[in-house]
Amino acid sequence: MNSEEVKEKTSFAIQLQKRQIKFAIICIFFSGLAGVFFREFGRAFSSGLSSLEAMHATLALSQTHGHLLNIGFLVPLGLALITFFVKDKLDEKDMKKLNLWFTISMIAGIGTILLLFYKGIHFVVYSSSQFDFSITEIDDLLYGGSKMIRAMLNAIFHTSYGGSILLYTIPILKSLKKLK
Repeated sequence: MNSEEVKEKTSFAIQLQKRQIKFAIICIFFSGLAGVFFREFGRAFSSGLSSLEAMHATLALSQTHGHLLNIGFLVPLGLALITFFVKDKLDEKDMKKLNLWFTISMIAGIGTILLLFYKGIHFVVYSSSQFDFSITEIDDLLYGGSKMIRAMLNAIFHTSYGGSILLYTIPILKSLKKLK
């Protein structure tokens, strides 16, 4: 491998790591906002509820904060760190695969978080309304009342996220065999 090929491969690895770090920084910012939003939105809408009802109503919304932290911050930083250590053992084809799988994981992770946010907002709003909804009834009202749509969307995003992270690790594992 000549020096030009090494520079190109290193440049591609650096670009991927920059994307991962930028995505992580954006998500940590939104994770903080989600935490503040959950607290304030839940407080504003749950004033007439008992503590247990308020906790149930805001549970899905509170999970947005943690999911953003894990899916959007910790995982991309971990992938960037691992990629940094093995980048010299990856060829251009592997780097393109890593880029593809990371892009798919970002899209699927954002989709998962948006679905959780949608569910959380609706739980809080419906729970605080003048109507007497149980958590199960609120759950039934989501996605136009279609449990099939909800199941399909959640399955698509969660499976895409998990699968893309798993497929991201395959070139990494192959490169570990080349390390001495």
